[in-house]
Amino acid sequence: MDDLNQPNQPNISGSIAATATATEIKPLLKNPPGGALRAEPNYLLWILSGAIGLIFLVLVAAVVIAANLVISSAKNLPKLTPTPAPVAEVTPPIIHNANPISQFATDAAVLSLSSDLKKLRQDIDSIDLFETQLSPPSLDLSIRVTIQE
Repeated sequence: MDDLNQPNQPNISGSIAATATATEIKPLLKNPPGGALRAEPNYLLWILSGAIGLIFLVLVAAVVIAANLVISSAKNLPKLTPTPAPVAEVTPPIIHNANPISQFATDAAVLSLSSDLKKLRQDIDSIDLFETQLSPPSLDLSIRVTIQE
């Protein structure tokens, strides 16, 4: 208790904010009780400004390198030259039946098959789809039902 009230030590009894003056707090900021030394605010300022400056230099270097890469890649691009206009050409007409006749075209079985197909086509075309026997029966829909009790 005696060393708290010595003349070269500030009075720290009670709440510091309530009893200490600015001249008593200033030595505590430089060398607080407990032996832990605090860094001077000037050193912190220099360290902080150095870190920000280093980050700024890295960003500037990155921008310069990126700009050089873009410029060098633009120089290596091939030159664009206009292409000539296309010329319209007339296509020859299509010749049907240009292939030689097959050996099976005159065969009796193939000829009879083609005649049977022609006859079937004529039969299908002659069917009357509107015949009355194909229509549904007429229904009387007016039916009255009486209920007997």
